[in-house]
Order: sequence, then structure tokens, then C-alpha cells
Amino acid sequence: MKTLPRASPPPDGTPTRQIADYIANVILPMIDAFIDLHSGGYSMNFVHSAIIYRQHSPDLMKRAVAAAQGWGMPYCIVLDDLGERRTIDALCRERGLVKVGTELSGGATVSVAALAVAETGIWRLLAHFGVLAGDPP
Repeated sequence: MKTLPRASPPPDGTPTRQIADYIANVILPMIDAFIDLHSGGYSMNFVHSAIIYRQHSPDLMKRAVAAAQGWGMPYCIVLDDLGERRTIDALCRERGLVKVGTELSGGATVSVAALAVAETGIWRLLAHFGVLAGDPP
């Protein structure tokens, strides 16, 4: 069974591929930026960090770095997908969308502190992208 991040459109009839196709062809054309939240998985515990992928376009890279800084995390991780095309990161890059993600805690849990960091970060990103005015509550 494929996981959603690796299920590339077009759909082949499986629910996972149909959802991936819907995200790629219906949702992504309607948005200006993509925020991706994670909690580290079962075997890892992450420091709170913003995560972006290296972009081919200098302008898109500049916007991704600005979004990562806008998130307000103490660390930023820049990854390279090495040409992998079956990810949401690749789809966003191909369409010129800024995508910023995060890892908050881990061990298949989400702490109250991680939720507070996520909430503040989302408010900051929405302000960064011009969706909300003013400071986070």
C-alpha cells in the first residue's frame, strides 16, 4: 500500500491515489502556500523546526526561506529531494507554491508545548502570507 505522499496522480482507482489526485488537481490550484505539520513519528523526537526543500528557482527559494523565518521556529532544516517527483514538495515546487513544514516533538505524541508552538507558528505564517493582519493572539 502506498502512503499519500508517494501516491502520485493520476488516480488508479485506489482511495490513496484518488485523494492524491484531488489534492494535486483541485486543492493545490486554489492555494498560494502549503503548511505541512508533523509530529516526528514513532521512533524520533525532533527539536521544533521549520522544514523547507531546496528550490530550483532563486525567487521560490527566497520566498521559502522567508516563510520558514516567518514560522518563528528556533531551527530551520533545508532538505533536497534529489529529484523525487512523487511528493507534495515536488508538486508545490513545480507550481511555484511555497511549502513550509515542521516537525514538532515525536514518539507518536504531540505535547501541549508542541501544540502551542504549532498554533503560534500557524498564526505567524498566516500573517506572513497576508491572510491575517496583526500579531498572533
